Amino acid sequence: MADQIALALASLQTRETLQQQTARDPLTRLFSRSYMEEELERQLRRAARKGRTVAVALLALDHFKRFNESLGLAAGDTMLRNVGTLIADRVRREDTTCRFGGDQFGLVLPKASLETLLDRSEALRRQVKQVKVQVRQGFLGSVTLSAGVAAYPEHGDSAEAILRAAGRALHKAKIEGRDRVSAASM
Repeated sequence: MADQIALALASLQTRETLQQQTARDPLTRLFSRSYMEEELERQLRRAARKGRTVAVALLALDHFKRFNESLGLAAGDTMLRNVGTLIADRVRREDTTCRFGGDQFGLVLPKASLETLLDRSEALRRQVKQVKVQVRQGFLGSVTLSAGVAAYPEHGDSAEAILRAAGRALHKAKIEGRDRVSAASM
C-alpha cells in the first residue's frame, strides 16, 4: 500500500513539474503561448460575466533575424531575455506576459482599455530601444519593437478573434515601417 501511495505521489509531482515546464518559456521564464491563450480565455469569460474589458498586445522585435545572424545566437538569446524582463517589469501583477514565439511577446491586460494598452505599448516600444546586450567586447546594438493591440469586446468575443485582430494590427505596424504601435481596426 505504501509503495502505491509513493508511486502516486511521484506521478503527481512529475505531472506538476511538466505542467510548470510547459507553462513557462525556458529562455525568458515568461509564460508560454499556450498558457497565455488559456489565460486569455479565462479572462474573457470573467470579463463577459462582469462587463469588463480585456486588452491584448502582440509585440515583435524588428529585424531580429538579422540581429541574430550578425551578432550570434547567444547575443540574440540575451536580447530576448533582457526584453522579456523589461516587459515583465513594466506590467501589473494581474497582467499576463508571455513569449509568444520566436521574437514575439504577448500581453493580456484584464480590466484595461485599448487606449491604456496603446499607451503602455508605446512606452515599451520606446524603452526597448534602450535595451543593450553586453558581451566581453562591450555593448552590442539595440533593437526596435513593433506592436499590435486589440481589445474585448471591440475586436471579438473569443481569444482566437482577439489574437487574430492583434496579429493583423502587428502586421500593419510592420508594413508601415516597423518601430511603431498599431491598433486593430473595428
